[in-house]
Amino acid sequence: MGDTAKQRLSDILAAAIPSSHPHKYRVHYLQSTPSKHASLYPGRQRTPKSPSKASSTTCQHHLLLLSYEAKFIYAIEVLIYKTPDSRPIIYVSKADTTGYAPVSISRPVTTAFLEYLVNVTGGGNIQLFARSQPQYIFPFSASNGRKHVLDDIQLIKWWLRVLSPLNGVGKVYIPGVAKRKLESYYPDKGKWECEPPGGTEGLAKDLIPVFPDDPKARFLHDLKGDGLLGTTTVKQFWELMEHRQECSSGRLVGFISMSVDHTVRVETEAHVVVNEKQFIRAYEMILNGEYSSEEAASGATTKWIEAILAIISKEIKDLWGFELIPSGKESEQINAGVKRPVDEVKPVNMLGGTFVRKKPKK
Repeated sequence: MGDTAKQRLSDILAAAIPSSHPHKYRVHYLQSTPSKHASLYPGRQRTPKSPSKASSTTCQHHLLLLSYEAKFIYAIEVLIYKTPDSRPIIYVSKADTTGYAPVSISRPVTTAFLEYLVNVTGGGNIQLFARSQPQYIFPFSASNGRKHVLDDIQLIKWWLRVLSPLNGVGKVYIPGVAKRKLESYYPDKGKWECEPPGGTEGLAKDLIPVFPDDPKARFLHDLKGDGLLGTTTVKQFWELMEHRQECSSGRLVGFISMSVDHTVRVETEAHVVVNEKQFIRAYEMILNGEYSSEEAASGATTKWIEAILAIISKEIKDLWGFELIPSGKESEQINAGVKRPVDEVKPVNMLGGTFVRKKPKK
């Protein structure tokens, strides 16, 4: 293909961090093979009354982990859904850090990884649900004394800053927050609209996608149980969502999406790919680790990396892990030796939409 270019993930991540950055990291990237998945839209899912609605949707898992001095510092899980008749959906399932990073690189790395996935898929729609939680991927990391959870507004603003450099058209909706107030959260750069995913016209069951651990999915399930799924419009759905416990318990949550076109069609280098069962098992192994101390985190990190190395075939063992050596241009995101505002330089932790800063040392 004339518009296909070779693009290395290692180069994209390295270019996201200025070359003056004094630290080096190691990256482990695990994928699953695409597998069949039910339609993301309840109105299109197969039922006993409509067995002909066989799904053509596939789902592929992506897990990126960064380590520093043999300890995991960051992880992000992304699910990519594809159907023949629509653009891919790139769902940010969970993201987390341990607090052991020497300096914050989570935001530029997250942006770079999502940019890579957009280019791999040829463009798509990124979606996520921003909800503050103490931890998602790294067990007991919230008790290691290195984390401070940002409030809900700071978290939502952070995710908007992650996505804005992708130059897509973004939508953000915070139940219970007026449009003018929400617009004050927008970054200086980027195109953002105050609108929930799925738009405002049509039936909710046909236009609102559902994902794992998703409040939209739980609400649609409840509507189905109440016999209202077939009549509830998108507008009614979001009006009622404001009164759901997850959105009305005094906390702010953000439904964020961005439609992004690819900048270049890429043919990526080989990565470590396992089947879906192996991927799920690998993910469960992380959730059984412990990150309450640097010693425990180092042990859990080494154990997990070696466990994955043991299950992959001999032919791809050399692909397991690569060095991340910063090589990017200077920017105001990260620049060693130059003082920045406090919220820009402290290590961070994002938890499935949660963002946590490392506490300063006394």
